[in-house]
Amino acid sequence: MHYTVCDYISDITQNSIEAGASVITLDINDNNNIFEVTITDNGKGMDESTLKKALNPFYTDEDKKHDREIGLGLPFIVQAIQQAQGEILIKSEPNIGTTIKFSFNKNNIDTPPVGDKVITYLSLLNFPGEFNLDIQEHNNDKATSFSKKEIIEAIGETDSVESLSLIKQYLIDNIL
Repeated sequence: MHYTVCDYISDITQNSIEAGASVITLDINDNNNIFEVTITDNGKGMDESTLKKALNPFYTDEDKKHDREIGLGLPFIVQAIQQAQGEILIKSEPNIGTTIKFSFNKNNIDTPPVGDKVITYLSLLNFPGEFNLDIQEHNNDKATSFSKKEIIEAIGETDSVESLSLIKQYLIDNIL
């Protein structure tokens, strides 16, 4: 079950990785009363028919069937956004990739809490697979960006306790 906006971000990013994306961009705008997320990937994409099916909670991609029988990520986020009177836009094209953009009004009582962005970013950086993750965050007047590739170039890897501690401190100093 999803409890925070960060849970949705993790779920959608994992979908991008499972769709074979080698480049994933996560763009977060946390300004005043709106929390907006755009996730873009260069994965296998979906045609219009598959996209409609993906919004059905009882459908999952054939490539994922070995792991799970149903795919609840997109239906859950659509439901949460509708309840909170937010907005969602999904664009996808086969062999090009997918963009999912959604926003929540932070003043709506049904908007889920944002969650722990630092822990979410650490988790995303350590999802298995060969991909680069670019993260950009805009908070009112402050903008921060970093990528998995840059972090690996700077510290060598992202999965040891030492590197995770360094990354976590960097995120705390630059995101919060």
